[in-house]
Amino acid sequence: MRWSHLILSHAFYFAADLQRLREVIPRISVLPLGSGALAGNAFAVDREFLAKELGFDSISENSFYGVGDRDFIVEFMMWASLTMTHLSRISEDLIIYSTAEFGFVTLSDAYR
Repeated sequence: MRWSHLILSHAFYFAADLQRLREVIPRISVLPLGSGALAGNAFAVDREFLAKELGFDSISENSFYGVGDRDFIVEFMMWASLTMTHLSRISEDLIIYSTAEFGFVTLSDAYR
């Protein structure tokens, strides 16, 4: 096994994490403004214009969905927990491979 091959495997994990985050953003970027408390609103609000101005990718097409949706929390937490798992893996590898038993990595005294 080469150290470079192991480190490169972690680069692929983080590249996949970044791709996953880029795919999550459009799914959670939905403007609920104008849904009201399930009844919409009586004002002539240009929701498409507001979504564009506020940086949302789309608007919620249904007021029940717009008010009750919590998927964005699950989407983000899944991405964050998987990314933290990958950070934990690289940390564990650095710890194990810097021990006296392996000795593949030597960390500076500043990091000990």
